This record gives sequence, structure tokens and C-alpha cells, in this order.
Amino acid sequence: MLEGRAYMSEIQEAKKKEKLCIVGCSDSKSETPFHLKDEFEFWGVNNLFLTMPGPWSRWFEIHQITCEGGKWLRRGKEDFRGQSVPDYLTQLGKLPFPVYCQQPNPFMPNAVAFPFKRIIDEFGTYFTNTISWEIAFALQEGFKEIRVYGVDLAVDTEYHHQRPSAEYFMGIAVGRGVKLWLPDTCDLLKTRFMYGYEEAKELPFRAKIESMKKSMQKRANQAQAQMAHHEKQVQQYIGAMSAVNEIDKIWKNVTGG
Repeated sequence: MLEGRAYMSEIQEAKKKEKLCIVGCSDSKSETPFHLKDEFEFWGVNNLFLTMPGPWSRWFEIHQITCEGGKWLRRGKEDFRGQSVPDYLTQLGKLPFPVYCQQPNPFMPNAVAFPFKRIIDEFGTYFTNTISWEIAFALQEGFKEIRVYGVDLAVDTEYHHQRPSAEYFMGIAVGRGVKLWLPDTCDLLKTRFMYGYEEAKELPFRAKIESMKKSMQKRANQAQAQMAHHEKQVQQYIGAMSAVNEIDKIWKNVTGG
């Protein structure tokens, strides 16, 4: 266990609301309804507070924070998104609400131990991201409505492997009768066509897409062939110019017949 302050013994202000907004760092975070602060708690993650002021209720920095050889590290690194770890932790420590984390540290008097074991005992171990932990925690806290903003975990990003876990816990929430809401712009729980049921729409769409791909590939191949031809011509002209320059150099000082 790290040296430093112990955790806060408890959350200073008891939860009184039944509605929750969980907010991540992707674009739809801007849709967070902070004007409904009398109805909702607002939970944020990591360093989002630097660019997005509240009104926040609780914060989550559940990654490993260690001190090794006098250096403070977050996930084994000395900085986090351009900030030194001590500076980052100091700013977390100034937040006027609880910050859930793994270990206490001397920078954060507002640190609260995240209840990992209690959550694992109920839900198992399929956690690949902070949002999944937050949803499971919110279910244990008894929230009746959960909204998720700023979370996409899109398939074309480094976070795509985290997506199934987040959607799994959203499914658990719905299965327990919790009202779940996502922005229209969010990638989670979205599909273009419902499998089987909408095949009459899906099959023509897929055929059109495949036709477009083939047409574009054909044109790309033609352009590539033309580019190779022009490159060959360029090299021929470069060779010819080199020969002319050589002739000019050899015969430059020759006069007379």
C-alpha cells in the first residue's frame, strides 16, 4: 500500500437522486444536460474536468497510480496527456467531490476506494473500460435512469475492443428495469439493420455497397496503371536530359569545325 493519506471514510453527501449521467470524452459529451442538475448526478472520468466544468457529482480515476523510486506513475508512465502525474493528481485532489480510485495517495484528500471486489462478486470480471465499472456501480447504487454521453468506443478507434463490455453492462441495466438513454450521435447499441428481420432492406444495400467498391477498385487500378506509365515516361525524360547534359559538358569548350 502506498504511503500517504487514507481514503475518505465515506461520501460526504449522501446520494439523493435516482437519475445519473455518465460522461466520457468523445464528442457527444457536449450534449450532457447539466441544466438538469436538480434531477441528475453527473459522473466524469480521468482528466475531463480540465476542459469541461461541472456541475459534477463524483469522479473516477480507477487506473493504477504508483510511486516507484520517488517518481509517481499512472499506468507505468510519468505523464498523462501532457501533464506530469503529480500535477494531475494534485488537480484531482482539488475537486470538491469524491474521486474514486484504486489506492490512496498524498495528493488527493478527496479519494474514495472504488468497490472493485463488491462489484466483481455480483457481476463477474468482464470489465474492459471505466464506463462498464461505472454502470455496474450505478446499478448497485440503485439509480433508476442512466444516461451515457461522450462514449462511442467506435470500431475504427483504439478503444473498439472495450465496446462489448460497455454494451454488456448496458444490457444488464435494461434487464434490471433501468431506463437507459444514449444520444443519437453515440455509436453504442446501434445497428444499420436488424439481423434477419430487415434483410429485405439490408440485402439491396449490401449489393449496392459491393458494386460501389468494385467500381472504385477498378478505377483505382486504372489510375495506378496510368501512374506507372507516367512514372516510366518521367524516368525516360530524366535519362534523356542526363544524356543531353553530358553531351553539353563534353562539347562545351570545342570550337571550330
